[in-house]
Amino acid sequence: MLGLLQTLTQESKQTGLRVEMMKIRMDQLETKFDAHTALLNEHTRVLSEHTTRFDRLETLLTQILARLPEKP
Repeated sequence: MLGLLQTLTQESKQTGLRVEMMKIRMDQLETKFDAHTALLNEHTRVLSEHTTRFDRLETLLTQILARLPEKP
């Protein structure tokens, strides 16, 4: 009976250690996820800025082309 209790105690400690390791790993993954989210947000912002610039250039080009004489 004492051997069984020692075995269960040891397994319980190992399980607790595994849970703590999983918590640490989850924290690390959450940190990486947050960093990737921040980077994605930055890329989205830059892409939005580029889209705005291209829209302005497209409008300008349309105005320029409208002023050109048509070919006979």
